[in-house]
Order: sequence, then C-alpha cells, then structure tokens
Amino acid sequence: MERTDKSNALSEDAPFSGENIFTDIDDFWGKNEINNLAQSGLVAGTGGSNFSPYDTLTRAQLAQMLSNLFAQNSGEKQSPFEDVDSTSWYSSAVYNVYTAGYMRGADDGLFYPDRVITLEELVTVMARAARSINADMEETCTALLNRFVMAEEISDWAKEPIAYAAGSGLISRFYENGYFMPKQNATRGQAAVLLYRLYAMK
Repeated sequence: MERTDKSNALSEDAPFSGENIFTDIDDFWGKNEINNLAQSGLVAGTGGSNFSPYDTLTRAQLAQMLSNLFAQNSGEKQSPFEDVDSTSWYSSAVYNVYTAGYMRGADDGLFYPDRVITLEELVTVMARAARSINADMEETCTALLNRFVMAEEISDWAKEPIAYAAGSGLISRFYENGYFMPKQNATRGQAAVLLYRLYAMK
C-alpha cells in the first residue's frame, strides 16, 4: 500500500511546565512524558525520587502500566496463565491486558511475568493498544521498515505492528538515524513515552 508516512502525527513534545517529578530523568529525552504520566497517577517511581528511565521492564510491569492507563478493574478474576499467581500484585493487570488483547502468552501457554521485554515486543503490544483506541488509523505500510538499518533482525511476527507504529508516529524518535534495535531490552523510559502517546490518543 502506498501512503504518506505520518511519523510526525504523534511526535510532538509533551509540554510540561512544572519541575521534574523525579530527580533522575533530566537527561532522558522523554522526561516530559514521564512527568505528565506521573502527575496523572499512571506511573510511579522505583523508590525515593527516582524513576529509573534506563532500567529494563518486565512483562508484569508493562501489564500493570497498560492496565492503569485503561482504568481496567477485574476485581479478583484469575488470569489464565499457570505462572501468574492469583495473589501476585500483577495478577489482575495480566488478566486485564490478556482479555483486552494487548498481551499474549508464550507458545507454551505461560505468561513469564518476570521476563524482561524487548523493544520489538514492547512496540507490538503498544500497537495493539493503539488500534483499540483508534480503529480508523490508516493501514500499515511495511515498506517503512526499509528505513531501519537493522530491519532484518525484526521477528516476522513483529514486522506488521512495528511498521504500523512507525507509520502512525507512535514510535517517532525510536529509530533516529534508522537504528531501531528490535532485540534490545526495552526500558522504563521508552515504555513511558509510548504509554503517554496512547494516553494522548484517548
């Protein structure tokens, strides 16, 4: 499909007029997004006044962030995954994101809540969530992936959602100079930026 790349559609900076809520985000390019999310109660720090934007992110943590954003409340409902204990802090969040279709289990039927999520996994999840917010966003053009220096490293299952995310502007600034590293561990800061962009779409 031929179409114009709308990578600027969601790329505007998120204005924030106050002081940084966290003391360790001043050098992170998405600090405004983090501040806005924290002010709205959608993300929390890692202790003290730190957000730890460069720390890795687990699948359970991402599930909780998405569940917070969509204000989902499943009560005591049990997740369908054997490795998600009903007493865990993330049990309801996993149930929420699974039933919403944002996150799925592995081929062996497990969720692996403590597994660190990769960048291609993060973007795939966020692309699913974006489509649930705005089903009218344009179709994907996989030709956009040709702009990525390391496009051959993107898993087959992730190519279409990543191309969609690039075309819609969801991952603007995630592939500057063409470098999108799909197998690299995603960070808390990257997740916060994408979460804010979903928040702005709602």
